[in-house]
Amino acid sequence: MKTLIVKEIKSFYKSRIANLFVLLFLIINSLFIWIIRGDLNILTSNYSSLSNFFFLAPILLIIFVPAIAMRSFSHETSNKTINILLTKPITYSSIVFSKFISYSFLVILSILPTIIYVFSIFYIAESSQSIDIGEIFGSYIGLFLVGLAFVSISIYCSSITEKQIISFILSLALNLIFFYSFDYLDNLFDSQFFLKKIGLSYHYKSFSNGIIYISDLLYIISFIMFFLIITSNKISTYVKK
Repeated sequence: MKTLIVKEIKSFYKSRIANLFVLLFLIINSLFIWIIRGDLNILTSNYSSLSNFFFLAPILLIIFVPAIAMRSFSHETSNKTINILLTKPITYSSIVFSKFISYSFLVILSILPTIIYVFSIFYIAESSQSIDIGEIFGSYIGLFLVGLAFVSISIYCSSITEKQIISFILSLALNLIFFYSFDYLDNLFDSQFFLKKIGLSYHYKSFSNGIIYISDLLYIISFIMFFLIITSNKISTYVKK
């Protein structure tokens, strides 16, 4: 499994996907948070808070994660290299998990440099006591987990089609549905938080309170495991073809 993970990560850098992904994520975030005047600009707001960043970052991940993970299995299937991969002495779940770890590494790598934003708001704040460290820490944990959830969705979508563009569209749609739609449905049907709790956004916002609830952790981990399991089941059908 380690060999597959290393192989995937090396392929990112050979095709420059990793560098492009990380750079675009950082540049777009920095432009909206620090340079472009608007509602998301921290410098023009009255608060020394990263809440604007944690609002924008999931939106970018919803788009960027499908863009990089759409090739995870679609590329292997279209090039018929999936058959070679499946004949190796490794379980289907290990193959899927290797892909998941590789793309998750790329997502985490793109988020980590934004920690410099934390030092920046400490620098511009009138008082360090006005900065809620618990909120920032919880929000980062939530962002990492939501990013991994998007990876699990995108890998699954890539496993069900040979066309990378179809994989991208399906992943983008499912990311949007699981992150935003349940909030909308909850408000529409006035379900008193029941429908909201199904969506990733509810649990992501919960982390931003600075308190990490076991229920939120279990939900997102179970969400990720569900998509990894159905992906593993899907690729097991390739052997029968």
